[in-house]
Amino acid sequence: MANTPSSTSDSPTSGRPPSLSQQELQDILNVMLGRTIEIKYCTGLPSYYDRNYYLQLDKNQLSEYLENINTTRSIYQQQIHSCYVLKFLNAAETESLEVNTERLKVMQFLYDQGIRCPSPLPLPGQQRVKVISLPKENTTGQYISYLINYIEGQILSTIQPDNDLFYRLGRFAGHIIETLQSYPSNPFQNYTNIWSPRNFPQIQPYLKYYQEDDRNIYITAFEHLSTFLKQGIDQFRTMVIHNDMNDQNIIIKFNDSTNKYDISGIIDFSLMMYDCMIFELGIMIAYIMLIHDIEPVQAAGYLIAGFHKVFPLTYHEYKALHKIATSRLLQSVIMAHYELSRDATNPYILNCYKEKCKIFNLLNSMTEKEIYRIWDDIVGLQSNVLIET
Repeated sequence: MANTPSSTSDSPTSGRPPSLSQQELQDILNVMLGRTIEIKYCTGLPSYYDRNYYLQLDKNQLSEYLENINTTRSIYQQQIHSCYVLKFLNAAETESLEVNTERLKVMQFLYDQGIRCPSPLPLPGQQRVKVISLPKENTTGQYISYLINYIEGQILSTIQPDNDLFYRLGRFAGHIIETLQSYPSNPFQNYTNIWSPRNFPQIQPYLKYYQEDDRNIYITAFEHLSTFLKQGIDQFRTMVIHNDMNDQNIIIKFNDSTNKYDISGIIDFSLMMYDCMIFELGIMIAYIMLIHDIEPVQAAGYLIAGFHKVFPLTYHEYKALHKIATSRLLQSVIMAHYELSRDATNPYILNCYKEKCKIFNLLNSMTEKEIYRIWDDIVGLQSNVLIET
């Protein structure tokens, strides 16, 4: 569920930046860096809302640039990478320059703390982002742009993980949350996003775009989940969260020595905000279940167990996970129908659509008692008891 809007106004894809050629990207890169660093190779990356380009840069020119840039290694612990992602944010984000700058600061903080994630390439004047003018439909649009190093590997959704990997993914997510807990400030005060579970009730106007035979099931579930998310989240701990740890944003790499997949890192911090900590795990559960064909509920249990081992959950947080995960899947299905009505040309909109419907129907058809009987057994075997609120 990467790359989504910061408000409910208009279509999330309506402000998507235009597609660019390699020469156009080279010209923009020259402007951003104030000098020429040759793009050896480039290609577009899948994106729902923004534009992302994979770039292979001339390493010698890049090394010279980093040696001369007016910054300190204490701020940018520079390792010379040659592969980067050049990101152009949706036009709707242009007014959120400060928010996006703060996201890059948090990303750098995590990188400096040893979390496997991208780090921003410093721009002249100790800047991290630049507003770029791009042509679009006979006009010129303004778009926030920045460069981050590319994380090598493959996305999690390309494999069928075993329970051991689900458990390690939970620990990895828990470690990120544990690290973010020590972030010294709240840089996202007064910022929110339609994809925060607390804003789930705001998707009501979009329900009309879902006209499938089971529409009444979705409406009933929406009403039930909205009631909980309006009233049931006051007891949750709040902090800075990644907010989009899905199967498309977790990078893995096969280790020939262990014959297992290692977790290479987490990408796409474009939804990062200050919100309820448990939303992180609930959102993660929703997407992780999409890639386990046989026992998705059990897979979620191992994810929860790994997370709880590193960052213990409270009783109320644990008991909210089923509703948070179900609401995310419902919202993803509803918003896909809305987006198709506005932009049928973006193939990313229907990414895993059938799987999302399937897992939503599974979670919606099982009782919470049935779900938690499975999760209690797994979490109880793997972790300590839940902490008190």
